[in-house]
Amino acid sequence: MTEAAPSVSVCIITYNHEQFIGQAIDSVLMQECTFPIDIVIGEDCSADSTGGICREYALKHAHIKLLNNQTNLGMVNNFLRTSMSCSGKYIAMLEGDDYWTDPHKLQKQVDFLEANSDFILCYHDKTHQKDGAIVRESTYDFKENKYFVQEEVFAAHILTVTVVFRNILSEHPFPAAFRKLPLYDFGAWAYLSLFGKCAYLNFNGATYRIHADSVFSSKEPLANYSKMLRLFRLLKTHFPQNYQPNFKYYALLIYFMITEELRLKPFSAKYLYYLSVLFIKSRQFNIDEFTGFYSSLYKTIIKKKIKSVLGRYLEVV
Repeated sequence: MTEAAPSVSVCIITYNHEQFIGQAIDSVLMQECTFPIDIVIGEDCSADSTGGICREYALKHAHIKLLNNQTNLGMVNNFLRTSMSCSGKYIAMLEGDDYWTDPHKLQKQVDFLEANSDFILCYHDKTHQKDGAIVRESTYDFKENKYFVQEEVFAAHILTVTVVFRNILSEHPFPAAFRKLPLYDFGAWAYLSLFGKCAYLNFNGATYRIHADSVFSSKEPLANYSKMLRLFRLLKTHFPQNYQPNFKYYALLIYFMITEELRLKPFSAKYLYYLSVLFIKSRQFNIDEFTGFYSSLYKTIIKKKIKSVLGRYLEVV
């Protein structure tokens, strides 16, 4: 009798995560499911003991498959290789420095996708942890399940540690151009949205860890904004017309955030450059789009400012 194909492949990519990878794998092993799972680990030639820790887990657990890269592929290509090595009907994402907290996380997400064939992907809420302490209990303001169709994925703000998606990669692999992306997550979820709807499920099932070596959260804002601009430039040619206004909108938003970041620093030619770019990019919008963008933007900024002031006031009293 042949062994049944796993219903879920857990795709773990890891590099120099010796402090965290054990907890990440353990959080998968604690899952209580009515279906079998396997774990595929893409270990990207870590300079620390991450590889050794992964090998120990693979020796103890037959359903763990360890991919040992011969050279360092980098985060994006490691993701592409590891995800393509997953054979499950569904793929659950986890990076080696994050971990799951709900033992029924996979069951909840697979149950949803099994019951809703028009959905390609689902995700959920998460906490943020820094230096061992929870710094943010929740990420989203959603109070119930929420659904996104195609280009609406831009507003979903999906984080990798929360994602389970249908494994369509043998029929619809990620475009070869994705190998040039500076980050994989946004591009991957946007690509998948071409094949079905995305769902936010209203439960908290994971922790996203912020630490000194985090690929994104540890970096300076300006460096991250530059990555996002490059990401949008590379991605937009792969998407139909209904996605294009959102690419334009979010590019303008990033230019705005760059000018805001530079405005707080000593006056420089770079600030003048990005201010003029922001002005030129803004002229691509018609008057309704332009006023809608800035009114929405400043409402958000004012709302955050009020929350910040109230938070400080409540701490004092």
